[in-house]
Amino acid sequence: MAGSGTAQVTTPSAGFVRQRDGALRRLDGTTGSFVLGASVTVEPTLAASFDASGGLIQIPESIALLDASGRELARFDAPPGKALLSGKLAYFPSDGTLWTYSATQSDGGQYAGDVAAVPLNPIEGTVLAIGGSGEAGVTLAVRRDDGVWRLRIAKDGSVASQDALPADASELLFVTSGVVYSSNADIVYLNDETKSEKRWTLTHPVLRLAPMSAASIQADSVSGSFVIRLDREGVFSIPETAAGVTQ
Repeated sequence: MAGSGTAQVTTPSAGFVRQRDGALRRLDGTTGSFVLGASVTVEPTLAASFDASGGLIQIPESIALLDASGRELARFDAPPGKALLSGKLAYFPSDGTLWTYSATQSDGGQYAGDVAAVPLNPIEGTVLAIGGSGEAGVTLAVRRDDGVWRLRIAKDGSVASQDALPADASELLFVTSGVVYSSNADIVYLNDETKSEKRWTLTHPVLRLAPMSAASIQADSVSGSFVIRLDREGVFSIPETAAGVTQ
C-alpha cells in the first residue's frame, strides 16, 4: 500500500540580486516571470557574489559569508574600500590583499567563521576581476598599458602564466568554464571548455556585471537590471520592487 504525505514544493530561484539602493534580494521564479523576495540584509550591500553553495557580500566595514538560501553564516572585519568578490574570495585594491572565507558548523549547529590570506605578489596594473579559489588556484584579470590580461596565480603568489583578454573589456567576470565581459552594450561569454562565444546585447551600455548564482549573472544599465543565463539565449528584466511592495 502506497504511503501518503504532502510533497514540499520549492520555488525555483535564479539567485540573488543587488539593487541600486544596495538592497540584496532573492530572485525567485522561472525565466521571464521573476519575482523579487524580501531583502536578505538590513544594511546596504556594496558588492555581492554568489555561486552554487552561497557567496560573499560586502557591507560597510565587513564581509559576510552567506549560504545558498541567503542566511548569514559568519561576518568578518574588512579593509577599507570596495572589494572585488568571487565565490568565497575577496580582493581589496586598497592594500592589494586577497582573502578566502569559510565557515564550519559545530555539533550544536553554530557556525564559526574562518578567514585566510591567499599569497599574492604585488600586481602591476589595475585588477578588474578575480576568480578561482584559494586552494585550487586564483585567476586575476588585470588592465595594463598593453591591454587586459588573465593572470593565473601560483600557490606561492607569483604569476604562473598569462594570456590576453579582449582589450575593449570593461566589466568582467570569471565563471567556472570561462570569462564574461562587457563592451559597450554587448555582453560576451567566452567558454574556455568548448572554445565558443555567446553574445547578448542590451539597449544601453553595461554599467555592472555580478554573479547571481552558478548559472546566472546580473547585468545593470541605465534602463534597468537584467538576468543573463549563461546556458540560454535571451535577456530578462528584473523587477524593480519586491512582491507586495509599492513605490
